[in-house]
Amino acid sequence: MKPFRNLAATRTPDGSNFTLHEHDGDFFLKLNGRQLMSTTSTTSELLLAQLPC
Repeated sequence: MKPFRNLAATRTPDGSNFTLHEHDGDFFLKLNGRQLMSTTSTTSELLLAQLPC
């Protein structure tokens, strides 16, 4: 099993931990350990794109 690699991390203005991870060619954005977006699940991106359309 391939491990998750932490590619980048930063703190948001409110002190939250925002990170970018890679696992087996897929990428994941997490906020305080909770997954926000990934290349394996595009639902959030599709919903976000509907707002301006």
